[in-house]
Amino acid sequence: RLADHAIARLKAQGIDAWRHENSITVVFPRPPDTLMKKWIIAPKKGIGHIITLPHVTEAVIDEFAADFAEALRGAKG
Repeated sequence: RLADHAIARLKAQGIDAWRHENSITVVFPRPPDTLMKKWIIAPKKGIGHIITLPHVTEAVIDEFAADFAEALRGAKG
C-alpha cells in the first residue's frame, strides 16, 4: 500500500517511479544531489530508491515527493 502511494505521489509530481510486483522498494531516476543529501538516498548509477517500511508514513512520502519536485525545479533553473 505504501509503495503504491509513493509511486502515485511521485508520478503526480511528474517523476517516473516503479516497483516490481509485491516489492516495497520504489525506484526512480537519480534525484538531484540536494535531495539525496537531505533524504539520504543512496543512488546507483542513474537511479535512486526508497524502501517503504511500516515506519514510513504517507505524510513522509508526500513530503519526499514534494521535495523531489522542488529539487528538480531548482536543478533546472
